[in-house]
Amino acid sequence: PDAILRNGLNNRYRVLEVSVIQRNGTDPEKHLAITASPSLEDTELCILRDGWESVPVVPGDIVHLEGECSSGTWVINAQSGYLVLYPDLLLSGTTISSSIRCMRRAVLSERFR
Repeated sequence: PDAILRNGLNNRYRVLEVSVIQRNGTDPEKHLAITASPSLEDTELCILRDGWESVPVVPGDIVHLEGECSSGTWVINAQSGYLVLYPDLLLSGTTISSSIRCMRRAVLSERFR
């Protein structure tokens, strides 16, 4: 089924495009074109910095963002905000602690219960 997308407090965005930007002498940034519109219009920009650019997000993923959006741009960095990839996948603490040896094992065991 199609994911429910929305703005606001319990937001859910679909990632439309991912690009990595490397400027001279700076750490790389990951720029995400995102939308909460079912028609995939009205895009916003999410900029991931300070280690957040390593999140393995790809077009089509659903994300939840916490932080401040200013003029249609979210900035997620070490000082403010965070991104939740796959916000509909809930893993228990026990499942996470059992993944120390194999990270994929915890997710697979949760999906195939």
